[in-house]
Parts: sequence; structure tokens; C-alpha cells
Amino acid sequence: MLEAASANTQLVPLIGLFYPRLAELGSFSHCTTEECPPAYRAMLDHEKHMTVTVEHRHKDSVDVDVLACKQNETHYMRKILLRLQADRRVVLFGIVRLALDTLQPQVRDEILSQGIPLGRVLIA
Repeated sequence: MLEAASANTQLVPLIGLFYPRLAELGSFSHCTTEECPPAYRAMLDHEKHMTVTVEHRHKDSVDVDVLACKQNETHYMRKILLRLQADRRVVLFGIVRLALDTLQPQVRDEILSQGIPLGRVLIA
């Protein structure tokens, strides 16, 4: 897990892409890996794509709902929900920022189409 200062340095700018005030989204506090309950730790502290982790946890595929997106010359940013296909239940809220120049054209185009969860595009 990230150290508190590093986590805050990374969290605030990411949330700020869609929420001018951090409090609009919620309140946040740092916890160590050991302080995080095992079920949450399994979802947050891993080396896999979040899509894969969520689908494994819920034993169902997910669809993405893009709530908002932004793009500039260098980055694509989006605020999303992942929903289980079986019952449409929301299982993840997320914000992501991607450097467009790091993506192959076909991958970039699939991501920009906004119809496929990011993890599924990146591991295809």
C-alpha cells in the first residue's frame, strides 16, 4: 500500500479531476495494510486489474457505466461504475487517468469507445 503522504499526493489530484472539493466525494483517511480488513485488503492491495479482481470476487462479469469523462492532448480521464451483469448491482466506483501516448492505437480506441471495462481492454 502507499505511504500516507504518497497516497494523499496521488489521491487528491485524481479526485480533483471530477470533484472540485474533496468533501463532495467523501472523507478519506490513511490506514496501513494491517489495519485494513482482509476482505477490503483483497480488493485494494493486489497486482491485478481491478476488473479481474471485482469479477473474481463477485463470480460474475461486469459492465462499465461511464458517468463522466474528460480528455486533453495527453490524457483521458473517466469516472465510472462497474455493474454486475447478472443483476446490474454497482460493485465499484472509480476514477482513472490514462496517458494516451502509452496506449497502442487499437487499445486507445477501445478505451475511448467507453463500452468495455478498462481491465478487459488492457488484458485482451
